[in-house]
Amino acid sequence: MKKMYISGKITGLYLPDAMRMFEDAEKIVSKYGYEPINPITEVPKNFKFDWYEYMKFDIKILMDCEAIFMLSNWKDSKGAIIEHDLAKKLNYKIIYQEKQNKQNMKVKLIRYNSEDNYTDGMLFIDNKFICYTIEDEHRTKKVWGETRIPEGKYDIVLRKEGRFHNNYISKFKDIHKGMLCITNDSDFKLKNNGLQFQYILFHIGNTDKDTAGCILTGLKANADKNFIGNSTVAYKKFYPIVANELDKGNEVEIEVLDLHNLI
Repeated sequence: MKKMYISGKITGLYLPDAMRMFEDAEKIVSKYGYEPINPITEVPKNFKFDWYEYMKFDIKILMDCEAIFMLSNWKDSKGAIIEHDLAKKLNYKIIYQEKQNKQNMKVKLIRYNSEDNYTDGMLFIDNKFICYTIEDEHRTKKVWGETRIPEGKYDIVLRKEGRFHNNYISKFKDIHKGMLCITNDSDFKLKNNGLQFQYILFHIGNTDKDTAGCILTGLKANADKNFIGNSTVAYKKFYPIVANELDKGNEVEIEVLDLHNLI
């Protein structure tokens, strides 16, 4: 089972109160399907109290996790801020306690036409139509650069490295914050239905020749012709909405659906 580290303010609090907060967080983390890692209970009983030694110990156990849960008081803790920044740099999944009751932005990709070498779709944000899409074809066995991702629910995150990111910094300098990447695992991987992908991005293009598993945006669709038009205009319409939400530290979910499975 994957592990999720619990991070928050401890120093300066009445210890029993801090312990209760971390124990309550364990229950929330378990609901997400992770093994909760509580730094209070992980510390050996004979551990010598020293803030720097505690931080070294805590970072070691954080590095053994795949995700982090930030208590609502984390911004009041120097140590928790360090743990948060480290988790962000390592591309950990981050869940914030204060956002548990907030409705996450939901992106939906509905594929309405599937051909031998490409797939047409429509992209929605919170049930509002945004643009059309084109992807590679459906395959049960992955062929690199010629396979679309399976149906499912995934996260959209910002990837701030790589060839596309470097190109889009100048190409879309007024809006670019990182590439929108679809993932459900560490290191920007996507695993589902026995298939594994990595670096599945949203970017511009017109036909399936312009993508290697990624999702292209367009305002004009031509079903049965393997073409979408006004791709850059569509990208500038879709990208800022999602990127700005992510830049605020909020989560964005995407659900990929095949229309024939909805009928």
